[in-house]
Amino acid sequence: MRHPRLTIFTKTLDGAANLARVLPQYREVADELVVAIDSATRDDSPDIARKYADRVFTFPHGCAIGGGDKPRSLFFEHLFPHCSGDWILQLDHDETLSPHWNDRTFVDALLSDRFVTHVFLPRRWALPGEHQYIASRHWYPNFGMRLFRNLPSLLHIHEDLHGSNQMAGEARHEVDAFIIHWLFAWTSRQERLARVAQYAKRSEYSAHEFYLYENQPFTALPLLESHPDANFKPAYPPSSDPRFRAAIQVLRAPENIFAGETEGALIAIHNGSDRVLKPDSAMVQTFGFSICQQWQSLNGAAAGKPLEAERWPLPRRIHPGETARSWIRLQAAVPPGRYRIQLDLIDEGVAWFSSHVEMPVISVEVLSRPADIIWYPDLCRSATV
Repeated sequence: MRHPRLTIFTKTLDGAANLARVLPQYREVADELVVAIDSATRDDSPDIARKYADRVFTFPHGCAIGGGDKPRSLFFEHLFPHCSGDWILQLDHDETLSPHWNDRTFVDALLSDRFVTHVFLPRRWALPGEHQYIASRHWYPNFGMRLFRNLPSLLHIHEDLHGSNQMAGEARHEVDAFIIHWLFAWTSRQERLARVAQYAKRSEYSAHEFYLYENQPFTALPLLESHPDANFKPAYPPSSDPRFRAAIQVLRAPENIFAGETEGALIAIHNGSDRVLKPDSAMVQTFGFSICQQWQSLNGAAAGKPLEAERWPLPRRIHPGETARSWIRLQAAVPPGRYRIQLDLIDEGVAWFSSHVEMPVISVEVLSRPADIIWYPDLCRSATV
């Protein structure tokens, strides 16, 4: 039986040095490699691309970023005719892939899921020295819809550079198969300032808090670290409703979160019920299962009732007896203080799973933002910071 074919594509503007670094790995992973060259390129990017790529094409300058009279959808109109794979993996020319992508058995299993039309991949921002990544705050897991079926009619392109593209159908959120972003290791701060200034001119959002990591607090971990696996065998009360037998194990969670910001938490979900827990199918069908969280203040008598916070999609279909890991986002839209976060699953419009089985609690301290952090509030108007 033919395995699903994977097209990897990357785009570049005067990125010859980066292409020489990344294309050899792409070539090893891809069934088809496509490189898009910005028409304003003046270096030898086309020559380097032709050494590795199956197809190299040129697109109009500015349309990959969007804004003004150059919609981003124009770039994808140029791209799709050059891609013949069943799936397309979109990578920037300063990104590489985790070792999981060199395991063809893993890749085939990922691409053979008939229910899924698109996959969100986490991204690790590598620090200078190339041995660590930023594993906290907005930098991680930094999911993006980078892998999608080659079905242009199902894809909706957001015209703002940092807006989220959407695809009809069921999504999957990967934990292990991450992208490594080498921007900090391969560019100077001045180059990053120039990039942010360019984005600010063409986009509603400059992304400066991502690109200018200096003078900001973060946690660093080994670049290729493996995330913990689930290790639990839940026992469900015999009297519990078989439809709501599920358990959550917290594998990694923050102790502190800055007020108004987010941190990722890694959990495992065991489905002990008699039905498949399904994520929503975007623009097609709502299944109603979500991961959710309720925050409650522990600051004395004025704790108040729990605050229901953001829901998070299931990472994939979880069949009876299966366990799946998932990143969720803990968003501290609350005043500083100590909080109790009740994790839960919900069958929307039917019941909370915690009404039938025990669900875990995370304790976090929400901190005020330090006064010495540089937040660059005026960067959209100036690149002289």
